[in-house]
Amino acid sequence: MGTRKKIGGLYLRGNTWHIDKEIRGERVCRSTGTSDRQKAEQILMQLMSNPDKWDQLTGNAYTFADAAMRWVKDNAHLKSIERDIQDLKQLYPYIGHLPLKQVHQGTLDPYINARREAGIKSSTLNRALSTVKRVLGAANTIYRDEWGEPWLDHMPAFLTLKWNDKRPPYPMSPEEQECLLGALRGSLRDIALFALHTGLRDHELTHLSWADEMLSEQGCLMFWLPAEHAKNGRARLVVCNSVAKELVEARRGVTKDYIFEHHEGKARARISSGSGWKAGRCRAVWMLEEATGKPATDGFKSLHFHDLRHTFGSHLMAAEVSYDVRRQLLGHKDGDITAHYCKVPTTQLIDAVKRLESPKLPQNSRNGSVLWLPNSSGTRKALKNKGGMVATGGLEPPTPAL
Repeated sequence: MGTRKKIGGLYLRGNTWHIDKEIRGERVCRSTGTSDRQKAEQILMQLMSNPDKWDQLTGNAYTFADAAMRWVKDNAHLKSIERDIQDLKQLYPYIGHLPLKQVHQGTLDPYINARREAGIKSSTLNRALSTVKRVLGAANTIYRDEWGEPWLDHMPAFLTLKWNDKRPPYPMSPEEQECLLGALRGSLRDIALFALHTGLRDHELTHLSWADEMLSEQGCLMFWLPAEHAKNGRARLVVCNSVAKELVEARRGVTKDYIFEHHEGKARARISSGSGWKAGRCRAVWMLEEATGKPATDGFKSLHFHDLRHTFGSHLMAAEVSYDVRRQLLGHKDGDITAHYCKVPTTQLIDAVKRLESPKLPQNSRNGSVLWLPNSSGTRKALKNKGGMVATGGLEPPTPAL
């Protein structure tokens, strides 16, 4: 009786048989998941002959789209999931169909080049690439196929994009604020005005709920922003001055769960990604250029919703609010352990936001002493400020009385 011939390409590591064999011109190294030599040989023969199993063996069974869809489902609780989904949708035409092992710097270069030509900043692209890394990381460390092997054998390395094109913060001038508020439609105007008086981020503002309301102190309305909606994961106090309070009171009994909800009981999506914000920003630029006869600044043309937060911070500085108070109102992390245990009293926070209630903001005009801002009604309303006079109304200023 002859001895059964063993199939080459198998070796025992610990108690498990592993494959190490050149198949179809490619070296394949993978565990069979069994300590039985005969079973290991059967697995190897099946994988060599069955195209479907060959895909699993070589890592071509799962595409980036497969991993992305599972990753989104597993991470639906993340605050950033809407933005992550937006990034993934833009990536799908370039890498969605590719097997996971084919997603690397080279296959991402066409996406990077196209986005750069479209004027997208490197910081925005780095954020999208970080989403790719997280998806691939889950495929490498968490997701397993029917053989108990990872969807992706190894993580590729990616370059960090550094184009020195970081967009600086852009606090608006009084004229620009008036144009923006006049150009935004519906509840977007109230949302923008609320942001200018509280400094809340996009996600923080849209998820501010009635359940977060606190008992007022000194007649000042306050909210306790929970950690799950704060960017840095740290809960904090949101103090409303009379302007912000009026906007909130106008919605009391009207909205169900969130102060600025989109539909009954549902929070809004990201404001800056909506068509209403983009259209309003374009109208604001046109209004400013028509009124001044000068081109709007690049910062105002590409205004981000986050710039309203920068404007709030600049108003606090102009009102001579202390650094510690500004930091707490803006929700920045404490810079040192001493500051962590020395919180600013609530009375100081209330006093700081009340300084912004007056329309006479201590901020100089960028565009001269007089600005006539257009609106659809044809009326004119003059607002005085330190830098001069801002007026809303027709395109032509009224004839001054003699």
